[in-house]
Amino acid sequence: MIEALPEGATYTADYVCSSVIPKLESVLLKQRPTLGLKRTKLHWDNARPHAAPQTLEHLAEKGVITLSHPPYSPDISPSDFFLFGYLKHMIEGRDFSSGEELVAALREICATISKEVLSNVLRGWKDRLLHVISSGGEYCD
Repeated sequence: MIEALPEGATYTADYVCSSVIPKLESVLLKQRPTLGLKRTKLHWDNARPHAAPQTLEHLAEKGVITLSHPPYSPDISPSDFFLFGYLKHMIEGRDFSSGEELVAALREICATISKEVLSNVLRGWKDRLLHVISSGGEYCD
């Protein structure tokens, strides 16, 4: 799911609860009609909107299991250590006439990422998480 923040909007806990989570739920209901968000494991960083009590409460009400993220560990999340850099590389040098065109290109690129690449990313994520666990919650690159 790619969620583009509308122009002039601020990424807040209200926005996450009123826009991001419902869109995620809609996507997951198509894949898991009987569960939707229930028992979904969600790992994202410690950005204020993600860690806000309002967001965590909203996710808990939906039955989402939130995985903790070590503080000061920006490269633990697959989006940080893989996806953002990959997307940046793939759109480098291209010009987009609108935000919608950019989002469409990003969706197209994401759709072409192979299952093998995604499996390798998940293995890398697991290795990073195991490192955090074995070091008592600390993570240094």
